[in-house]
Amino acid sequence: MSKLQHSPAVLRSIDNRRLSPWTGPGIGGLLLLTGGCLSANIGVDSTTQVVLSSSSSAEGSTGATAGTGIMTTTEDPDRTTGDSSGSESAAGTETGDSASGGTTGIPEMCGDGVVQQDEGCDAGPNNADDGACTSKCQPATCGDGLVHAGIEVCDDKINDGSYNGCAVDCMAFAGYCSDGIVQGPEQCDAADPKSGCLPETCTLAKSCKQIKDAYPDVQADGLYTIAPLSDELQVICDMDADGGGYTFLKVGVAAPISAKVAEGECAKHGMTLLVPRSKAHLASAALVAQSEVLAPVGINMPKASLNYLEIFGIYPVVAGQSCAGKPFNNVACPQWTAGGDVFWITDKAPPAPYDNQPGTNNCLKCSLAYNWNVNGTLSGYESIINNSEGAQSDLFLCEVPDMLPLK
Repeated sequence: MSKLQHSPAVLRSIDNRRLSPWTGPGIGGLLLLTGGCLSANIGVDSTTQVVLSSSSSAEGSTGATAGTGIMTTTEDPDRTTGDSSGSESAAGTETGDSASGGTTGIPEMCGDGVVQQDEGCDAGPNNADDGACTSKCQPATCGDGLVHAGIEVCDDKINDGSYNGCAVDCMAFAGYCSDGIVQGPEQCDAADPKSGCLPETCTLAKSCKQIKDAYPDVQADGLYTIAPLSDELQVICDMDADGGGYTFLKVGVAAPISAKVAEGECAKHGMTLLVPRSKAHLASAALVAQSEVLAPVGINMPKASLNYLEIFGIYPVVAGQSCAGKPFNNVACPQWTAGGDVFWITDKAPPAPYDNQPGTNNCLKCSLAYNWNVNGTLSGYESIINNSEGAQSDLFLCEVPDMLPLK
């Protein structure tokens, strides 16, 4: 409250009256003067406010007692005033909202259908973030981050037309993956699985398995495009065997090389030398080798030849040790190993004249020499050292080793 100035006559009048039966010793009328406002109804919902006037008469003031210099007003304590400071005017009346000269209530909430204060609109129950009037009672505008249904197509608040963003007028998407246009960071943008384009990232698959994972319904074997490294390659994908996803690349070189040297040639394409993983996988490899569908990378060599199956990436664990006469797979013959651990050539003991194979005449880098019948079936295999080179071939198959048989 503001300080009040009083005439000597008023002060004497106050001193001569018994204003409060509970005023303590030594305080007297001073409590009334310094406080300015006392409640005669402590603990009651409404209070009587005592205000000192600036004269001995409070004429024109509602509820004042004439000639006493004291004015009483009734106040509802539950009502909030426009000015929480409770300041007094020069005439001694308490003010709230300076515009109205009285108190104001809490503004109605957004959603009552009445536009007020800082609201730009209010459609009542029809306020919605996809409507003309948003849930915050503001008109839908391009740039508010909300898509106005039936009007806007896209609104990311930036709307600068950049990749994966929105057009400047919110009426269209900017470039994005799967819009059919190669742009921005995309390597490709096509919905055709044979293109090798992965639909969620618009990057080229690194293997047939990635294509199969991206397009689970694809079952057609044949030519597909992948990019294990930076260059695009045509490969044959088996989308059926063991759930689908085996990758085959044919490679031809000028002169026969060992399996370990062939590994280096496959690595140039982001692959490894083929390791048959199951009976179905080996059968598929035999079909690929005899197929005219894909020419080998490298020099001009035949498209179809069983020589592509002369060497595989399977090697002895310890030189001079083997599992002669046992079925040649990772379970029956742990003396041999392959990348990924799993390999499968046969689940039967080798027939004569290969019944003592795979023999101990081997080295750590020596792959077996695999022999085939003209009808594409395996006739047998044998281990040879060949100057620590093992078997050799000028044709072979590479794979991306991310596919294993289903357990």
